[in-house]
This record gives sequence, structure tokens and C-alpha cells, in this order.
Amino acid sequence: MFSSAAIAANINFTFHPVPDYQDYGKDPSACTQFQTPRCCKSNIIEACVLKASGCLGGCVGASAGRLASFLGCFVKGERDRGVCQPDAKDRCLASAGISANATNACVDDKEQYEPVMAALVKQSRRVQTYPHTVVNGKLLPQDTVKNDEADLRKALCDAGVKAAC
Repeated sequence: MFSSAAIAANINFTFHPVPDYQDYGKDPSACTQFQTPRCCKSNIIEACVLKASGCLGGCVGASAGRLASFLGCFVKGERDRGVCQPDAKDRCLASAGISANATNACVDDKEQYEPVMAALVKQSRRVQTYPHTVVNGKLLPQDTVKNDEADLRKALCDAGVKAAC
């Protein structure tokens, strides 16, 4: 979807990299009993990528495309839910064109990533299903196994994005 500039310009991509379970009274970057250390590290990396890419709170166009490219690379190879691959970070940053210096500075500094993760946890309280896809203010059906590009294209077309038709 993001490879088409005309479509990407009409998509505000907002990503919430928070664990499925979160104890909202604790440090949002702390591992919980429901996460492995690799998954905790992956959550921190994803939060820092949001910051470095300028996509914290959502983004459109080329920035959204770079974030989607990073995420596609970063989660590739995860065979089962919870099998996180933080070692793919540098390769995926390079292939997506996102600043490794800015991302790594954030990953290495809790004072940088903790407020980002706290904001993401707060925002994600509204999200009850994954994927959580809203087009033109309308939540797309979440009860389908097929949440794929064709479904999203149709929803965008129905919302008036002619390039998606």
C-alpha cells in the first residue's frame, strides 16, 4: 500500500508497539511475566523507531512507508507470536532508510524511550483488537481472518481514495 505515493499520502499510519498485557501502574518499559527479554527489547526498539522516523502519533506518505518497511522486515521470521527478533534491528533500519544513530541513541537511553513507551501505553488503552484499522473514522471489521491488502484497498476506495480503486 505504501509503495503507491498517492495511496500513502492518504493513510495516517499509527503504530502502538506495546505488550498484549500491560500493568498500567508500572514502568511501561519493564518486562512483565508475559514477555521474554527479547520481546521487551523489541518493544523498546519499535518505540524508538517511531521516535526516530517521526511517526510517533501517526504519519503519512514517505515516513509511513519507511515505518511499514521497517516493521515488515523486523517481524519477518517470527514463526509464532512472542518469538521476537531484536537482532534484526540494524539490518531493518538500513533497508527502511530510518536513522540508526537516532534509533540506537534512544534504545540505549531509558530517559528517551520510557516517555515514548508511556505515551504509547496510554494511547493503546483505546485499542481493543489487533489489527485495529480505522478508515475515515470507521473501525474496519476485526472478525475476519483475511485482514489483507485487498480489504484495506476496498475500504480506502469506499472512503474516496481514488488511487486505491
